[in-house]
Amino acid sequence: SVVSKNVNFTTIDDESAPLVTLAASSDSIAENGSGSVTLTATMTVASSSDTTITLSLSGTATQSTDYSLANGSIVISAGQTTGTDTITVVNDSIVEASQTIIVDISVSGSTAGESGTQQVTVTITDDDSAAVTIEDVNVNEGSNAGLTLTLNNEVEGGFTIDLTAYPINGGGTATGGTSDSGNTDFIEKTESITFSGSAGETKSFSVTTTTNGNENSNETFEVKMDNLVNTSASVTITDTATVTIINQ
Repeated sequence: SVVSKNVNFTTIDDESAPLVTLAASSDSIAENGSGSVTLTATMTVASSSDTTITLSLSGTATQSTDYSLANGSIVISAGQTTGTDTITVVNDSIVEASQTIIVDISVSGSTAGESGTQQVTVTITDDDSAAVTIEDVNVNEGSNAGLTLTLNNEVEGGFTIDLTAYPINGGGTATGGTSDSGNTDFIEKTESITFSGSAGETKSFSVTTTTNGNENSNETFEVKMDNLVNTSASVTITDTATVTIINQ
């Protein structure tokens, strides 16, 4: 006789769920021109359904102001293992410190998962610069010398500098001092001045000159800038001013 038996087969999937990694084509991008960085998401094995990788953005750079993202997410189509999105820098004329774009991911749409914690950082390097200039000035003996400082370009966040009035080494004829004595032509001083960072912004610096009656010719001293603080942007402060005291 023939004996019938039922045989059950169980299919065991010995493949692990796909894992997703994220990489950037470069870890830095220059602001000048129209540079871009490609973000590539890669799965260990292809999935039978589309996989969506959502991109979360943070860092010191601001989206739409400092850069743009083409799509905001990466879709890896069924049967494929990679997908891309593009970061494009925005070229402006603002003087800034280097800024960062930090990209994190979350995975949905298939059995795929994130391989650990995936994160990339792209740094935008600024190509702009600014300078502070200070004008020479003539002043009558015994009057205050008023000098004007001018910032030519916008500097994000502003900055602070020191100004110092001092005798010109090897060339000036005016004698500085800390008080109005008989041999003093001007009062030496150092003062900190803060710029808010607006293009065309001006600041004033005043130095007191004295009347001592000892000289018959005009005399000169210098005002210089140094000690740039509260910014890592490219700001030039090498200009100096010569103050000429007109003897009466």
